[in-house]
Amino acid sequence: MKISDIDKNFATPVACEDGIAYYSPFEAPFEIDGLPEWKRNGNLSRLTKELQQDEKLFHGVRALASCTAGGMIRFRTDSPVVAVKYTQPELYTHPNMCLIGAAGLDLYIGSGASKKYRASMLPAENGETAVRTINVDEGFKEITINLPHYAGINEISVGVKEGCRVAAPKPFRVPHPICFYGSSITQGGCASHSGNTYTAVVGRTLDAEVINLGFSGSCKGELLMADYINTLELSAYVYDYDHNTPDVQFLKDTHLACYERVREHHKDLPIVILSKPDYHDYAPDDELRRQVVIATYEKAKARGDRVAFVDGKYIMDGPRKLDCTVDGCHPNDLGFYRMARKVIKALRELGV
Repeated sequence: MKISDIDKNFATPVACEDGIAYYSPFEAPFEIDGLPEWKRNGNLSRLTKELQQDEKLFHGVRALASCTAGGMIRFRTDSPVVAVKYTQPELYTHPNMCLIGAAGLDLYIGSGASKKYRASMLPAENGETAVRTINVDEGFKEITINLPHYAGINEISVGVKEGCRVAAPKPFRVPHPICFYGSSITQGGCASHSGNTYTAVVGRTLDAEVINLGFSGSCKGELLMADYINTLELSAYVYDYDHNTPDVQFLKDTHLACYERVREHHKDLPIVILSKPDYHDYAPDDELRRQVVIATYEKAKARGDRVAFVDGKYIMDGPRKLDCTVDGCHPNDLGFYRMARKVIKALRELGV
């Protein structure tokens, strides 16, 4: 079953092996969330095909759009096991990321804020087909499979014990997705598995679908990206743009302009503005960058925009603050948890 061959209208097993019935997760009653282009155009990407081919957009964004960050498969079943069979494109290795975190899948049991982590799935290597079978709870329950945040998927099927039922997941509490736009930190580097990114923690806690537009090293505040965000129906927007600008002047030239482009279209949308979380007192530009972001927030607040600010300078505060990153920049799981707490608080204060 190749993605290009998918018929979304009917769910029938694509194979039965060793007592497991495999289904296409791209057919009802399975649900693919976090990848709006799948729902709109059958494109398993974070951007439209036209944008991925538009040379006016920064090349890193176009290349990373095929990473499935934020994508998830959801369904309910009474099967005591869930199997996942998948192949992936060539895996990119990152010296500061574990392979499961960058390219693996993970599985959660339960719905809404009660979801509980059960297991991670190793990536498929060298184009081979991986088959991972996970024991899950007895009875009827909801399953969420988070897709990789630094890799893609070529082919995938989801299996349950033969004779068991598969049903649609419960709707999210938040009616429309929360969109995050930012850097490698937003994309998920360096969480130990996909469900531990700060964006995923926010989504689970608030029971909301998440659209992850994090692009490692490539978030430049481009108006083309703002225009794409304006095509999405959203419940909130987290503007985590700061980190990838080459210098302070570039940030000054783009930060407010990119915010304004989104605000022109989404006039009452709750927007959370972040400054970069790896703030260092010894880095001469970090305070200058922070002030640029604060200036955008203050201008928006002064005119009555529905907006909040999360200060990256203090976002990791708490015991063992200096242990919150992998490499002095990218958060580990503790760092992502602390980021998520602050963002959740800000979103709740905005009524999300």
